[in-house]
Amino acid sequence: MSEMWPSLEDEARLREWVREAAPSGAPALAADLPALYAHYGLQNESGFYSTERVREHLRTLTLKAIPRGETIGLFDLSRLQRHLLFRHVLDGDELHPVYRVVETLQALTQQEKGRFAAGFEAGAAWKEAIRLCLEYLAFGGTADQVDDATFRRLQVRNFNIAEAAGRLRAAGMSLAVEAGHIRPAEGELERFGARLHSIVQELGGLAVSARLLDTMAPHFDPSLGRYHLVRTRPSVPQDLPLQVPFGYLLNLAAREAHAPAPRKLPSSEANARWAALINGATDLTAILDVQPYTIYEGMFMGPEQLTRRLQQEALYDSAFTLVQLRPSDVGAMLRGLFGWIDDDAVRPRLGWTPSGAIEVAECILRLATPPQGLSFRAPDVAGRIRHRSKGEVRNILLALSHPPGTVNEGYLLPTHGDRVNFGFRPFVRRHDDSYVLVSPSWCGPAFYEAIAAALRSAGVPQVEQRVGEATEAFVRAVLAQHGVPSRSGEYTDAEGEVGECDAAIEATADVVFLEMKGKALTRASRAGGIPQLMVDIAASLLKAQAQAGGHEVRIRRDGHLHLRHKREGEYRLELRGREVERVALTLLEYGTFQDRFLCQQIVGAIVNAVITVNDKEWEKRFRGFFDAQEDLREQVRTLRAQAGGDLGPNLFMNVGFLSLPQLLVLIDGVNSPDTFHQALMFNRNVTMGSGDFYFELSQLRRLKAHQPQTTQ
Repeated sequence: MSEMWPSLEDEARLREWVREAAPSGAPALAADLPALYAHYGLQNESGFYSTERVREHLRTLTLKAIPRGETIGLFDLSRLQRHLLFRHVLDGDELHPVYRVVETLQALTQQEKGRFAAGFEAGAAWKEAIRLCLEYLAFGGTADQVDDATFRRLQVRNFNIAEAAGRLRAAGMSLAVEAGHIRPAEGELERFGARLHSIVQELGGLAVSARLLDTMAPHFDPSLGRYHLVRTRPSVPQDLPLQVPFGYLLNLAAREAHAPAPRKLPSSEANARWAALINGATDLTAILDVQPYTIYEGMFMGPEQLTRRLQQEALYDSAFTLVQLRPSDVGAMLRGLFGWIDDDAVRPRLGWTPSGAIEVAECILRLATPPQGLSFRAPDVAGRIRHRSKGEVRNILLALSHPPGTVNEGYLLPTHGDRVNFGFRPFVRRHDDSYVLVSPSWCGPAFYEAIAAALRSAGVPQVEQRVGEATEAFVRAVLAQHGVPSRSGEYTDAEGEVGECDAAIEATADVVFLEMKGKALTRASRAGGIPQLMVDIAASLLKAQAQAGGHEVRIRRDGHLHLRHKREGEYRLELRGREVERVALTLLEYGTFQDRFLCQQIVGAIVNAVITVNDKEWEKRFRGFFDAQEDLREQVRTLRAQAGGDLGPNLFMNVGFLSLPQLLVLIDGVNSPDTFHQALMFNRNVTMGSGDFYFELSQLRRLKAHQPQTTQ
């Protein structure tokens, strides 16, 4: 189907055909079934007359009457339905009976995937199909009438989007319905985003941030030190409200965190501005159409839905959620990642030391009481870290803070994720030389980002490589502290192929392979860039899973891996009839892409996808993607052969995708390989549809805590 179908001309034709459709007179015969049979030429060998027989006959006639061609995809008439509903809500156009006709055609043809119809230029044939469809409806066909409340509940997504567009239009935005989409005029989105930014300036960036965080307070989970801002996906249709885009609003407010407090407005005026900000941002985000409305939307994903789904999930994360880190994990994580640095060697380059920066981070996070933020000055911190000079403390604060006016420059819209730099430094330096930590959990990940960037800028060699090595050592050390020993090293398999295992954990029932990657999800990916998303996912999830998949193939074939480690010596890792779990572990967060159900869908879709790249520069960047894709395909073929051709309904049930911050939360309460395995499997067979690892972990822990104890 053309992306520009239906046009306004197509819509006008359709409405005219529905109005002019002349009934054949059959509905008037409904009470006289013998006459009705005669009218349609139906034979009656059994002597029993049935309205259902007439209805089925009309269904067949309607399907046959639809003209075949190459223009309109019969499986995607839902776009035409959406177009008609948008026009009804926004422009007051009549909805029924034309909507009911299209709804019925959609229902009748939902099994017709892969078949296409002629465009509306085949007018005579379409007129006949519409006439027959109306007769089918007259005899109780598919689209039975429902009351207005039920209709709205069934079409809540389209009503919400259309009504949001109506409010934006009333607020002055020029927009129209085109081909089933809301299309703002050129420049209108940026103009409206600038208006919202001006409201933030009037109210004050810090004041807006504080009020947003207060509004979010019911979603704060003290046990995990974070806000749960999640997708709501009911299992039955509900009249869901629009979600507030807290991620977008907080990043908009962060632009002005440096500025002095503006003139105080009268409370009524300030409240009016606040309502305009929240409602405007909510409506603006609504027309992006990334909010889910039912758990079934993402349940099935084939290769043809891959790119749209990746983009949709990335944009939702950017607009509605925050990248966070439990504040209590910041110090340990930083020490683990930067413990290799010689302070004396880097002090002349930096004017400070990473160990000093870690002390400053811990000091500030102790002073801030989650979830509240903190304003402070350099002497406040220096007075609490007396063994560090005031000059070093000030240099550290300068390195960890955004200079005034440099946060999220040019950021106006939820789609401007590529302009967000707030997460690169945890503090904002204000106009009066004070500092602000907006939120401990939201700013937590930025401590790592700021220290790593400073080391790179100072010319410290091999920062990424050394941090990668330190990550592996830190992960294994943390696991060992929780009673979970692991093995690592190179091996040569029975066929002479060499592999390298980052970490293998032996539980009673499973062998768990952890493969670690330092690739971050870039700002371009967070903004919904499809090629960037594919490259980032390839360098993290796919590459790690291809490595872990190689271990699985070899240990299932040979029964063991003979690991060799420079310091730990040799170890024979035996399968002994156990299952295999494969976990890709990233240093930083990938948001909803680390939802177990979604990551399994992504791997499955990519293995089966045919993807071509027509740009020479992108061809080079996609080499890693294609290499990992082919490795995974070959592994599936090998594993299927090893299993006698049967791998079950879910080829990637043993695939997981975690970040280091998620692992640190997951191992709370772990004290052995088996309890680690139990923690890892917490959501293997259940999903709440939130797309949020932390939220679902928290909910399942609460459910488990309230379960009655059973005795054997």
